[in-house]
Amino acid sequence: MLVGVCGLLLGAGFAPSATQAQAVGERLKLGLEATLFEYADVEITPDGSNTGASAKSTTFGVAPGMGFDIAYGVGRMIVLGARFGLSVNSIDVEGTETDVTELQLHPHLDFVFGEGTSHGFAGLVTGVDLANTDAADVTAFPIGASVGGIFFINSNVSIDPRLQFVYEIGSVSADAGGDADVSGFVITGLLGISGWN
Repeated sequence: MLVGVCGLLLGAGFAPSATQAQAVGERLKLGLEATLFEYADVEITPDGSNTGASAKSTTFGVAPGMGFDIAYGVGRMIVLGARFGLSVNSIDVEGTETDVTELQLHPHLDFVFGEGTSHGFAGLVTGVDLANTDAADVTAFPIGASVGGIFFINSNVSIDPRLQFVYEIGSVSADAGGDADVSGFVITGLLGISGWN
């Protein structure tokens, strides 16, 4: 699929088309996304306990996460799809740095508005996140919203910034034994480039 995206981008050229309106309806979208920043504030509560530990992290730059988006324009104003992501971060849990590798699958429904070559969108997102640390495995289920834009640089290529807000609930299974509940907020800023066919 990555080869297909690159083929779309290279074959389409990069001359802007300012006068021709670009629609998203009934078109297949293949996109690559980079995480520009992510802020997470979650609470980890061991089973049988009334108190939990706070885990906060803030990451910046393209390296922490990359993703792939496949979607289809269902009608003129609706885009339905799914995002697949991989990120590697370091988080601070009560003063201790921990490396986290995370896989994400996020189905999404976006409502698109605007005319011409620039469109805005607001959408709903859910899915599952699977994370692995040095000492535990985490499964979380996010639900939330995203807002952003679709800016066509020609008829087949767009630049897609996006800001996503989700609330996650899930569970932690420690390698040393013992389980815990996890919940909290995650705010993510992403920038994508997409090919439309």
